[in-house]
Amino acid sequence: MAIAILSVGGFMLQPFGTAYLVNNIKVRHEELPIIFFFTGLAVLFIMPVVGKLSDRMSKLKLFTIGSLISIVMILIYTNLPPIPVWQIIVINMILFMGIMSRMVPATTLNTAVPETKDRGAYMAITSSLQQIAGGIAAVCAGYIVHQQTKTSPLLNYDVLGYVISIITLLSILLILRVDILINPKTEMPTPTPVKV
Repeated sequence: MAIAILSVGGFMLQPFGTAYLVNNIKVRHEELPIIFFFTGLAVLFIMPVVGKLSDRMSKLKLFTIGSLISIVMILIYTNLPPIPVWQIIVINMILFMGIMSRMVPATTLNTAVPETKDRGAYMAITSSLQQIAGGIAAVCAGYIVHQQTKTSPLLNYDVLGYVISIITLLSILLILRVDILINPKTEMPTPTPVKV
């Protein structure tokens, strides 16, 4: 459930990304490649940093920080007025920094759940669950977001941001449970030998 729900936010937000930028924020079609290029470039640099952080600190802590950054940035992004392209690029970069800070530690925790001999089958199942959850999320997002004409602004995109934020908070609780499953906090203390 925890891994399936991770992809929900992206599948709810991304299908409307271009229409939102063009119709709500008034970005010109020629400017879209610049936004996507710099966002992708940012992810290229962010991923290795997040990977190193994931090796050095608690994966749950990193996931929680990433989730909170994602929530703040999603709420800002889904409520944007028309702004300059450079500001959109900066917001996208920070948003994807939050998203990547969730995906790396969650994937690391997920791969630690099964025994080594079962890892391939387990990862195939979780990948399938993510795709199914993503498809359901995209359909649900379609019921939330409306557009009167092809060129009119998207309606309820801000509501979509609130829904994704709630789902992101839920994912923190689910990943907490996975973390407890993998790293039991209540280990039996080793008895110290008593001298007679």
